[in-house]
Amino acid sequence: MATINDVIKAYYLHRSQGMMNELNNLHKKHFGKNKITQLMAKDIFEGTHQERLKYEPKINYAKTFITTCQRLMTSSLLANNYANFEDLYNDVENMLFNGNNKIKGIGKLTVYDIALRIGYVRKDQILPKEKIYLYAGAFQGANNLFQCNPFLFNVTSIKPGCYDMTIFNAPLNQMPSMFLEDMFCVYHSLLKSYPSAGYNIFQNVKMSYKPCK
Repeated sequence: MATINDVIKAYYLHRSQGMMNELNNLHKKHFGKNKITQLMAKDIFEGTHQERLKYEPKINYAKTFITTCQRLMTSSLLANNYANFEDLYNDVENMLFNGNNKIKGIGKLTVYDIALRIGYVRKDQILPKEKIYLYAGAFQGANNLFQCNPFLFNVTSIKPGCYDMTIFNAPLNQMPSMFLEDMFCVYHSLLKSYPSAGYNIFQNVKMSYKPCK
């Protein structure tokens, strides 16, 4: 049986590097620029989570990709001053949703992913700290863990949304927000069977992409 500390250990040792490799590659290619280029827009959009959009038959992936990149290239998301990640996230959301002109296939998870990547390559790096964004797989993982062990949480229920990190008790609240969000997403299915699933199962979990819901 895996304890929550085993789950966290397995994540850091075997899964966290995937996300950091993606972010560090972005940083290496694009750090320090004041405007989003066509190549940067492509790299910002085409991350791990967005791979799932290619499996969604209800959207035109090519159109979604082109429209999103066009809006990124005409934005000032690299040049604007932001007090925190939440302000950056809100600007990305407003740009992509744009009232009634929302890009088909773009949801809250994509907004978070794009904001995280932009925040990582900015000169004044901006990352989520006090809040965590629980959407799609990240919410499923958090909710599955909540159903198994509500004592790890400081709330009586959760639903998709943005939360203060104070909704978690130790040891979850000791993880940086972006790693905790990623852990919930990577392990979202396995957390249904926590704590009966063993450490080796969390260690060897594979990523798979399914149609969006």
